[in-house]
Amino acid sequence: MSTQLPARPPAGDLRAVQMIKQVVTTLNMVPVNEAVTVFLRQALDEAGELRPDPGREAAADQMLDQLARLAVALAPLRVPA
Repeated sequence: MSTQLPARPPAGDLRAVQMIKQVVTTLNMVPVNEAVTVFLRQALDEAGELRPDPGREAAADQMLDQLARLAVALAPLRVPA
């Protein structure tokens, strides 16, 4: 696997996430608003492994906490397929 990445992070990816949230809500899905942003160029070491990052870990904890709260809150609304 090559770890060569563009010279600067693609801001378009973050904009795309915001746009897809509109599609998700149109389909009666509930987006998780918390997010974990990973700029690979800064996050990967020379071996292509993720470097430890307390900020990214905190963001992941927040996202998973929100997901757990939403799962409980939305459980009564689920319809069997």
